[in-house]
Amino acid sequence: MTRLLFAKFILPTSSSSPSSLYFASVMCSENVLLGRSVTRSRQRWHAVSQSMEQQLWALIEPVVVDHGFELVELEYVRQKEWLVRLFIERPNVTIVPGLGVAPGEGVGLDDCAKVSRELSAILDVEDVVSHQYRLEVSSPGVQRPLRKWKDYEAFLGCEVKVRSFGPIAAVEPDGANPSRNFSGVLDAVDRDKETIELLVDNRRYRIPLNQIAKAHLDPDMEEWMALAKKRRKESQSG
Repeated sequence: MTRLLFAKFILPTSSSSPSSLYFASVMCSENVLLGRSVTRSRQRWHAVSQSMEQQLWALIEPVVVDHGFELVELEYVRQKEWLVRLFIERPNVTIVPGLGVAPGEGVGLDDCAKVSRELSAILDVEDVVSHQYRLEVSSPGVQRPLRKWKDYEAFLGCEVKVRSFGPIAAVEPDGANPSRNFSGVLDAVDRDKETIELLVDNRRYRIPLNQIAKAHLDPDMEEWMALAKKRRKESQSG
């Protein structure tokens, strides 16, 4: 089978807004059926996707590490076509308390391109994904994904967004406001109980890690942009 490999390199800019992106791409597609959008189907699909993600993670992470970066997140998803998306960052990035990753910590376009070229060759040889797909390699950006325990621990006190597989009620006040989508402060991480706790509008939610479908930083953009502007001025004057 002829496979068209895809590489996309994304780097947030500070010239206008954090959502501004540079990218270069080559595309391909593959049609695959998806399950229904209900909680049980989401979980079944997540299990299948997660199995593939685990195989890809084991293959891809050593390559990313060899290039001097950390693999932050890996997604194997179906959009208009199948997509293998990677987020990479430098180890030991600067973290601003309550805000997240400091401005200027992103991985450059050239670094993403180098990682993508090597991974494209390896994935082609290993043939883990048997159908056509796109490969994207990018910096995580301002809304950095949260996946590992150390991610949640590093960003305690930061504003985050979390989506769970099913509705979860608040523990304080008990049983209040069940929800599947949360936007609040990451207030606690308990490895023993395998839970995180969020403060959302004076309500506390305790969410098991295995019930988290997606989680990412959600900093105050005005505050983040003000800090980015300040740092640019400091670098220019220094």
